[in-house]
Amino acid sequence: MIPGLSYELNPPRIFQKELSGITQLKDNLDLMLGRARQVSEFAECIQLTDSVLGEPRLSSINTAYHLVHSLERSKKIRCNMRVSDHSLNGIIQMAGDAVLAKLEGILLLRGDVPRYGDPVTQKPSKVLSTLRDLGIAKAGLRLYLGTSCKPTERDLERKLRSEPDGLITQPVEDLESTSKLHDNLHSRGFSLIATVLVPSAKNVRSAALMNFDWSYYSENPSDFIHSLRSSCSEVLVTSPNSFDEGLSLLHNIQNDSQVI
Repeated sequence: MIPGLSYELNPPRIFQKELSGITQLKDNLDLMLGRARQVSEFAECIQLTDSVLGEPRLSSINTAYHLVHSLERSKKIRCNMRVSDHSLNGIIQMAGDAVLAKLEGILLLRGDVPRYGDPVTQKPSKVLSTLRDLGIAKAGLRLYLGTSCKPTERDLERKLRSEPDGLITQPVEDLESTSKLHDNLHSRGFSLIATVLVPSAKNVRSAALMNFDWSYYSENPSDFIHSLRSSCSEVLVTSPNSFDEGLSLLHNIQNDSQVI
């Protein structure tokens, strides 16, 4: 187990032309659960995405229920929740489901434009304030907001006003700006989880969509993550297009930790 490390996984897609029915959907879920079991040997927490790029997937909360019964009970599970996909009433219901599943927390995101239907117009910070007012946090569920790697002070103040338990970054490009953001938040009593995109040929497209530059750490991502773990509350590793390369990096991080 690598302290302070979490890993992001995508629930399986649903209702695609290539899916042959419920059997295929169950097979895809079993594949994801198998990957989660492999990741759980290294990561303290597994974080589930929610319909990345607006593509319908099994809901993160539903998938988390399957994970809870598939992994050790001590494993932490966190879910992303796109506020643009759900009414406020629906989000409150799902937060209740998350509490009953004993999840570690939820990350509230605006999300990409959904592929089907119209987005719900509401701000993640406003939703978080409502959940906190309803006492969701007192039930043991941590509430997170997303942040850019270099937010303006105005944007940061707006997010912190809703009193999140912490902020989770988009993929970070360098150590200096991330450490600076962490120190700023830590001085105010908030935690920071830094996201690292695994540098690989299969993840180039994801990096291009975000106009992301991983040149700072691409030669030695393991060292970069070790440095981030020393300066942040937690590091979230993501490899959206190559599970094998993500798993390989986890092996390298653990081996390097044993050497250190």
